[in-house]
Amino acid sequence: MTTQLRFLGPRSLAGAAALVAALALPATTLAANFEGTPGPDHLVGTDQADTIRGFAGDDILEGLGGNDDIAGGPDNDWIYGGAGADRIAGGEGNDKIRGGPGADAIYGGAGADVITGGAGFDVIGGGSGPDVLYGADGNDLIAGGLGRDIVYGGAGNDVIRVGGDSTADAVHCGPGWDVAFVGRFDIADASCERVVRKLE
Repeated sequence: MTTQLRFLGPRSLAGAAALVAALALPATTLAANFEGTPGPDHLVGTDQADTIRGFAGDDILEGLGGNDDIAGGPDNDWIYGGAGADRIAGGEGNDKIRGGPGADAIYGGAGADVITGGAGFDVIGGGSGPDVLYGADGNDLIAGGLGRDIVYGGAGNDVIRVGGDSTADAVHCGPGWDVAFVGRFDIADASCERVVRKLE
């Protein structure tokens, strides 16, 4: 199957002329919008703030540099934000998501996702489904969501929240001064400096 890449470019001669002029400059000066196809795509952004949409199909989406806005789709996607403060949504499906350096906001969505924040202050939400969440370096906010989740805070002072259903989530806080909010059936290991358990 041939993968197609649709570039959302200008629709006028003046806009086309501006685009040609921009393409003659170094790549670091041009941000872009990318859309995938109903099939599997491999979309790669630029060093600037890109918008990337994978849609259906098992996609590979890479933001590279810049503060990117990246969304997968209903299938099993691999997403890497790269450097910068990125916003990433996996969508439905079993996704593998890595934020990279920078303060990222990542939401897995439905499905069994594996999410890694990376260096920086990250906000990570697993969504519904059994997820594995890694905060990595930095002071992170991590929420498991519905389903049996495993959370690794990593280095830094993290705030971790799991629970909300009858599944047994596991929390490994890691180095730093961490707070874990857990439910009746959840397990928080000894690396968590403070554990707040909701018994309802």
